[in-house]
Amino acid sequence: MFSWRADFQSALGIVDFPEEGGLKVRPPRDPESLLVKTTDYDSTDWNLLNLLNLLFNPRRRSGRPAPPNEVKIDANIIPWPTSIAKAGLLQRELSRLVRLSGDLSNCDLIAGADCASVTGKDIIAGAVVVWQKSSSQVIAQATAVIKTNFPYISGLLAFRELPVLLAAFQELTITPEAVIVDGQGWAHPRRLGIACHLGLYLRLPTIGCGKTHLYGSFTIPEEAKGSRSLLFCGKERLGYVLRTRAKVSPVFISPGHKCSLEAAADLVLECCTATRLPEPIRAAHRLAGETLKSRLNIEAETPMDSD
Repeated sequence: MFSWRADFQSALGIVDFPEEGGLKVRPPRDPESLLVKTTDYDSTDWNLLNLLNLLFNPRRRSGRPAPPNEVKIDANIIPWPTSIAKAGLLQRELSRLVRLSGDLSNCDLIAGADCASVTGKDIIAGAVVVWQKSSSQVIAQATAVIKTNFPYISGLLAFRELPVLLAAFQELTITPEAVIVDGQGWAHPRRLGIACHLGLYLRLPTIGCGKTHLYGSFTIPEEAKGSRSLLFCGKERLGYVLRTRAKVSPVFISPGHKCSLEAAADLVLECCTATRLPEPIRAAHRLAGETLKSRLNIEAETPMDSD
């Protein structure tokens, strides 16, 4: 259904899938080696290679210097599988790196991350906003639009949405103290929802805030705002089912990286003012939709090149 060339993996020298022993994640080569010549690849490969060049060599973007406070992305983790089976394997291996501890009570700059796409289109828009808890205002935002050939598959959302979110994060000039992602975190069949995956890249505390249930068993929480019940897999605690507004459907909260279950739920509740979803997610969702709509309208009005 989707594939990238094997020599793309070897050129980057990052991810290896030996037949026995599972996955190896190796440190990258010299940064110059990441600047793969895009002329050697077809158009689909070029999109991904160009994105990686942008992410890990920000000073080369149009010859301009990188913003002084841009989000740092960890180039030691470039998990890009070449099949659905390998995507699942990669998730299991990377889940060992996730840290489920950390206090977020002093965090004030909270980012929200969300994507938008249209059925039948290969374009996806990503949006990141930074919401200041103390002022209840958005103080920074960034967007990106790319083409994707990775289909939507339940449990593998990160492989579709992560590239465009990373591109958007790279445009931020303010580093958030925590990130709330529209999707799952630890409450995932392989313990690596998109919030976990993104957290490993950004090395920031991340939280998964799912609007619907993906994994785990739970009891319905009480109807009062702030009521919560644990999300379990057997005896393992995965997250919380959290009532963010009285008598309104709860959301499914789980830590992504560098925060505890309790810290994740508490921060999400603090970010919910008058609606079911936390303000950073609401703002990111709106921005992603507006960005995609604008891009599609522009493309529809602009003739394609003849070649």
